[in-house]
Amino acid sequence: MTRFRSGTRVRLEAMSMDAVEAQRLREMGLREGMQLAIIQNTQNLIVGVIAGRIGIRRDLARKLLATRIAH
Repeated sequence: MTRFRSGTRVRLEAMSMDAVEAQRLREMGLREGMQLAIIQNTQNLIVGVIAGRIGIRRDLARKLLATRIAH
């Protein structure tokens, strides 16, 4: 997900990481198939999820596979 600019809407396709990391992100509200908004893509990634935001370490964000949603 680190390749997308701020303001881009994406669909989370897969979590390419170990089970413990993936489970932690699921506990925070991230799920495969959900739509997200890239709020900030700098040192850390901040994504909009439903009515909130989640900050994700850059090394972990690189393991999230997403596709851009056309407007």
